[in-house]
Amino acid sequence: MRCLLQWRAVCAPLLAIAGLPIGISSFAQTPQVLAVHCVETTGHHDGDTFTCKSASAPASKFVVRVASIDAPETGQAYWRVARARLRELAAPGSSVDCYKVDRYGRKVCRLKTSDGRDAADLMLSEGLAWYPEDYVDEDAPHDRERYRRLQADAKAAKRGLWAEPDPMAPKTCRQRRQARQSCH
Repeated sequence: MRCLLQWRAVCAPLLAIAGLPIGISSFAQTPQVLAVHCVETTGHHDGDTFTCKSASAPASKFVVRVASIDAPETGQAYWRVARARLRELAAPGSSVDCYKVDRYGRKVCRLKTSDGRDAADLMLSEGLAWYPEDYVDEDAPHDRERYRRLQADAKAAKRGLWAEPDPMAPKTCRQRRQARQSCH
């Protein structure tokens, strides 16, 4: 609780100065920036990271790490397909609901398409991402079950990366690359 109070005292005024509304997530009890509309999206590095430009403040560009999915790393099977799909989903008019900053300085956000659909639902159901079990505590219980079901359905139907004989999870690929090993 002390940390949360310190956050409110230090970070909340900075976000307010930047023109970003703030709130507190009722589920995760973590600081949360409420829905920000992306007027421009760029820098789609892979299938779960992009840059959002908001109209709400002068210094309004920030890197978004899409919550509740882990898309293939650059060079892995289906990484280009996942990146192309993210470009479609994170088009201008989409919105992000950010609730934390990760260790790389990216804002972790739930992404809604311009027509209000959950991008994680779509990426998981199309077999273009994994549901990262390491971060399930960040999702509400009903979202966890839905994401797990969508992934299981895609896997059973062999959609997207699940058509591969033995797809490597992005987490495993990152670990292998840190050990200077190949992901192939």
